[in-house]
Order: sequence, then structure tokens, then C-alpha cells
Amino acid sequence: MDVVIVEFLIAVVFWYAAKYATWRAVLMGVQLAILLAGTIVLAVWMWNSMSIKGGLGEEERKVVEAPKQEANSSG
Repeated sequence: MDVVIVEFLIAVVFWYAAKYATWRAVLMGVQLAILLAGTIVLAVWMWNSMSIKGGLGEEERKVVEAPKQEANSSG
């Protein structure tokens, strides 16, 4: 599905280049490349974060367990 989206966006850039000035299409293509690169970097970061033991859920577990520990120690 992701490849189809990228192909569609590239097709839009080519269509834009055929219809309007080339410099506008280049600008749009550069913006698309930056957004795509940022998305890939974010996906890699998420993959690495979720691959380690505890993953991204470690902080959430600390938040959930803290009130339970306070309730046990006070009562």
C-alpha cells in the first residue's frame, strides 16, 4: 500500500511538471522527498524503539504502576 501512495505522489509531481513551470515541480518534488525521508527516519526510529525489551510501553507501565505502589504503601 505504501508503494502505491509513493507512486501516486510521484505521478502528481510529473503531472504538475507537465502542466506548470518546471521550477514549481522541482520545488514540489524536493518537498515530497524531504517528507518521504522524514517518514522513513521516523519509521526506522519506531522500529528500533519497539524492538528493544519494553519498547515504547516502558514509560506507560511506570505511570500505571506508580499509583498502585502509592496506594499499597499508604494503605
